[in-house]
Amino acid sequence: MTSLGNILDELNTDVLLQVFDYLQPKGGLIPLSMTCWGVRNATIPIIFSRCRIKIKKPLNEDCFIPRSLWSYVR
Repeated sequence: MTSLGNILDELNTDVLLQVFDYLQPKGGLIPLSMTCWGVRNATIPIIFSRCRIKIKKPLNEDCFIPRSLWSYVR
C-alpha cells in the first residue's frame, strides 16, 4: 500500500502547487497540512505567504509574527 507521502513525492512540484493554490481560498489547505509532516512542510510556505496583521499599537517583538515564521512570509 502506498502512503499519501509517497504519492506526493512522485507528483510534479507544479502540480502540487496548483492543488495547494486551489485549496487555500476554499479553506482546505490547513486541514490538508495537518495530515502528515511531509505535507505540512510543503504547505507551510503557501499558508503563511498571505497573512495579515491588524496593528493597533506600535510594533515590537512581542506583538509581531514569531521569528520562526519569518522565512515563510513574503
